[in-house]
Amino acid sequence: MLNDLAADAQVYLVTGYTDLRRGIDGLATIVQAQLRLDPFSKALFLFCGRRCDRIKGLLWEGDGFLPVRTSALTTEDSSGRAVRPKQ
Repeated sequence: MLNDLAADAQVYLVTGYTDLRRGIDGLATIVQAQLRLDPFSKALFLFCGRRCDRIKGLLWEGDGFLPVRTSALTTEDSSGRAVRPKQ
């Protein structure tokens, strides 16, 4: 599970926004095609939604992907709008 993520494991935050309706296969394709990384490596890949208040993650556990979802992220700028990581 996510608690077993090694302390030296790499975490990738995909900048820009991602259509979070994509499933595991779609997110794995983004990792391979756009990032040119192996989605089957021991790394956590995080994707931000358009509204910047949702994150979806992808983690390979050896026998399958562990999808990670959260909607509790609220990083705001001075005007109170949610902000996403800059590219």
